[in-house]
Amino acid sequence: MRLIKIFIIIFSISFTTKIFAQDTYQIVNANKFMELVYSSDNKILIDAQPIKEFNRYHIEDAINLATKADLQQYTDSINHDTPIFVYCLTDVRSKTVSEILYKKGFKYIYVLKGGLTSWMDEGLPIISKNK
Repeated sequence: MRLIKIFIIIFSISFTTKIFAQDTYQIVNANKFMELVYSSDNKILIDAQPIKEFNRYHIEDAINLATKADLQQYTDSINHDTPIFVYCLTDVRSKTVSEILYKKGFKYIYVLKGGLTSWMDEGLPIISKNK
């Protein structure tokens, strides 16, 4: 009986954690991400790739903020109601950056599901130095 109670508690904590994680930012597919980015006037588009990858290819108008220090410095003076769109190559760094932004009090954070890889797979426009 005690083992069942422990299992229920662990399951509940795990489930609750997943619900709260979903509330911190929205993960959207490439087409929805593009639609939201291009329809938002007052927005910030953050590329969380290392500078070498950013220089190779990125989404137009993106700001490269790959380090925590860069992110901290850049976002200190931004209104927390500003929509922020975050991506990296696969979406791992994006989620980390989004968690930081959420903890800083930003309310509208969108992550590109699958990262720039999914964006390019959809044939969406990029700035590329590899021509």
